[in-house]
Amino acid sequence: MPIYSEKLTIPANTSESKPIPANIILKQKYITKMEVGFPDGCNYLVEIKIQYGIKQFWPEDPDTW
Repeated sequence: MPIYSEKLTIPANTSESKPIPANIILKQKYITKMEVGFPDGCNYLVEIKIQYGIKQFWPEDPDTW
């Protein structure tokens, strides 16, 4: 199973209305494990959502990050 890694720098004061996307092209048909990490210094201010096309997988509530 291949490992995909993506590093993304989010500028300070980035608004929720203009998120910074990271697109990863998967060569497999399914994901067995996923890990997301944040460096020290972001102070829990980074919010993420994981989507496949328009389908949001995480968090499950589509109105949240």
